Amino acid sequence: MNEISDDMKKVLYSETSASLRHYSGILLQVRTTVVVQGLVVLAGAGYLILQSLYVEAAVMALFSGLMAAVLLGLHSNYYIHFQRFLDKVVEVETGIFGTPHTGPWSHYDASRKRMTNCFIKKTQYHLGLFALVITVSVGLAIYATFQCCF
Repeated sequence: MNEISDDMKKVLYSETSASLRHYSGILLQVRTTVVVQGLVVLAGAGYLILQSLYVEAAVMALFSGLMAAVLLGLHSNYYIHFQRFLDKVVEVETGIFGTPHTGPWSHYDASRKRMTNCFIKKTQYHLGLFALVITVSVGLAIYATFQCCF
């Protein structure tokens, strides 16, 4: 009674693969947004500092840091969902191909686990861009504050 037909397995595989592609695209878009945001804020705050508008530069840099923190939260949430869908796709692949770890998503999952198998690699992969933008933003805010007030 609980046996799933082959046609249903193919539909399930197709749907979960589409969801994986969706989440993969979103993860890339969030990372791209952080890079662009970091470059724009660095240029904008630098220009404001050159114009001796230190308070505005500090506010802009702090806002950038907060925005990067919000994007990190979104990225973490999408990352968790992506991993859950990937686990389900690997499970469906095992049902379709009969033996575990033979489908393309299974190979991708194994490769991804090898890439993030230690804490440092996982931290760089997951937090690297966000940590860079937040650090630069805080640094610019501190510099602008000291230029303004001292």
